Amino acid sequence: MRWTLPLHVAVAAYAGLFAVLDVVGPMMSTGVTEPRRFFVWIVIQGLIVWRLSRGSAIAWTFGLLLAIGPLALVLLAATGFDQAVPVVVIVSVAQAGLLLTQPLRGLVFSERQTSPPASA
Repeated sequence: MRWTLPLHVAVAAYAGLFAVLDVVGPMMSTGVTEPRRFFVWIVIQGLIVWRLSRGSAIAWTFGLLLAIGPLALVLLAATGFDQAVPVVVIVSVAQAGLLLTQPLRGLVFSERQTSPPASA
C-alpha cells in the first residue's frame, strides 16, 4: 500500500513553511521589516494559501515562484551568507517539494468537469 500525503496536511504544511519564512526573513538583511509591508506580505501569503486550498492554478504558480525565487537569489548573491540563509534554502526547497506532490498537483491540475455530461 502506497502512503499519500492528505491534501489538507499538504496545504497546512505549506502555510507553516510560510510562517517559518516570516520569522526568519526579518533576521536577514533583505527581509521585510516595515510593519505595513510585513502586513501586506502576510495578506498575500494568506491569499495564496486560501486559493491553493481551493485548487487555483494561478495560486499554485505564484506559490512555486515564491518558493524558487529565494533559491535563485541565494545562488546569485555574491555577498556573504548569514545564519538565516540555510533555513531559507531548506524552507524554499520544502515549499517547492510540497507544491509538486501529487495531492496538490492533482487538486490544481485535475480534469474538472464544468458541464454536465451529454445525455445519450
